Amino acid sequence: MIIKRIKGALNNIKIDEDVRVDLSYGICEYSDFEKDLDIEDLIKAADNEMYQMKKEQR
Repeated sequence: MIIKRIKGALNNIKIDEDVRVDLSYGICEYSDFEKDLDIEDLIKAADNEMYQMKKEQR
């Protein structure tokens, strides 16, 4: 819901005819059973989710 509101607000930003503002995001969940993950692993996992989402939207 929050991401939809943010994306909706970004759609209202008008820079000019050829430029628009958009949002790309990835979400990664950390669970206690994955204690061996460090922050770089979590960022990489979220980044991979973002690129997968972008790929599916095209």
